[in-house]
Formats: sequence, structure tokens, C-alpha cells
Amino acid sequence: MHPISKLLIEYNTSLYALQKHHGMQQPSLSRSINNDTPIERMNVGTIVQFAHAFGEAPETILRKLLDYEEETELEKLFYRNINTGVVINGKELKESSDANVVALWGEIKDDDYEKESIGVSNFDEYKAYLQSYADPDFVQCNEDGSDIDWANY
Repeated sequence: MHPISKLLIEYNTSLYALQKHHGMQQPSLSRSINNDTPIERMNVGTIVQFAHAFGEAPETILRKLLDYEEETELEKLFYRNINTGVVINGKELKESSDANVVALWGEIKDDDYEKESIGVSNFDEYKAYLQSYADPDFVQCNEDGSDIDWANY
């Protein structure tokens, strides 16, 4: 789903309503969605119009669109757990990993010796440390769980 579509869902509106009430050009936005246009290629004026329509700062709208774009890209990637064979998408893997980081940080946040031994002093450093050691139980795969033919990718 395109980031603009996700933004419309968040604000419970439609392209038609934006055109009718805020003068935004529905055909132009529809083309962006249908052509899967990257957010970086959007006109700044369009982001400002979204911001005005939703009562938000343009920076907030841009951040949401970029976050939705990243989420959309993660949803297109699939990973297979090599131990169980379970296939999940990149968004689910990220959410699971983030939850694990929070839980693990809870176990060591008050242990200065442990933090010093791995060279971290705060949550962000700890998260980066763990991410540098990617989860070896998951390998990227096709949506059906089969191996990717990287030679012909």
C-alpha cells in the first residue's frame, strides 16, 4: 500500500474529500499512488497541502509519509526462521526484534558492569549493538518460504 494511502487511512479521509474540501488535485495524487511514486519525488507543496488539511506541521506529515514508505518496503521482504520454517515479513521481524531489544535492555539497564563489557551506556547504543549482530535464525526468502535465487535476482 502506498504511503499516501496509509496517510489517508490514518486521517480517515479520501482523495475525493481532500479535493472537495481542500482543493488538492485528486488525479495527481491518484497517479502518485498508482505509479508507486517515492515520497522523495513528491512536490513540497503537496506535503504542505496535506499538513494544512490535517492540521499538522509539514515536518510531521513528511515524517509520517517516510515512515509509511519504510514500512511498505519492509512488508515486501520475507524472512524464514531456519529452525521452525515460519515465514514472516520484514515489518513483523522488525517489530519482534524491537520488542526483544526492549526486553533485553530491561534486564541489563541497571548493570553497569554488563553495559561496560559490551561498550554501551544507553538504550540507543544497546539497540545498535544488537542490530550489528543480525538475527542468525532468519534468512531472507521468497514469500512462499523458498530460497531466493540470488544469481538470477
